[in-house]
Amino acid sequence: MNFKDFIKYAGQKLGLKKLPEIHIVGHEEDKRGAFGHFQHDDNAIKVRAVDRHPLDVMRTIAHEMAHYKWRLDGK
Repeated sequence: MNFKDFIKYAGQKLGLKKLPEIHIVGHEEDKRGAFGHFQHDDNAIKVRAVDRHPLDVMRTIAHEMAHYKWRLDGK
C-alpha cells in the first residue's frame, strides 16, 4: 500500500469527510524533534519520511490524522 492509498483508508476509518493536506518531508522535521506534526493554523500535516520504514511513516500519518479529527470534533 502506498502513502496515498493509506491516507484515503485512514480517512475512511476516522470518518473524515475531507482529508487534511499532508506533506511528506525530509530532514526539515528533525529540527522539531518529531517525526510529524499537525499544524493548527492551516490544518496541514507534515511527516518526516527520511531514514524511516514506510510502516512507521504510516503510523505517524494516522496519529496526526487523529489530531486533525479531534480538532474537527472540537476536542
